[in-house]
Amino acid sequence: MILSHASALQSARPTITLTTCDSIRTNWLFDTGADVSCMDSSLFEKLHQSKAIKKLAIDRVLTAASSDRLKVTGKYAIPIEATVGQQTKRIEAEIYVCEGLNEKAILGIDL
Repeated sequence: MILSHASALQSARPTITLTTCDSIRTNWLFDTGADVSCMDSSLFEKLHQSKAIKKLAIDRVLTAASSDRLKVTGKYAIPIEATVGQQTKRIEAEIYVCEGLNEKAILGIDL
């Protein structure tokens, strides 16, 4: 996977660019403290029409670093593509969709 850093003016937090279904490229915050991967519901709205997305059962309660409970609106298996050098890897990632995330997408340690 290609890790990039946002410009110093925007953020010093590491991000990774992944391609999801329908060729939508998205910057994900790489968060080693996150147990699962999440995306904001506003980003999911751009993807949800794809037939490649599968709805899964929500199997846990999620909390933010502040200990506030997140409003999970769904859990989905979403095809994701990452390029490392000359190789491209495709996986089906389990992503929780939440309302009101501070980031559009968070890549947790589950991926």
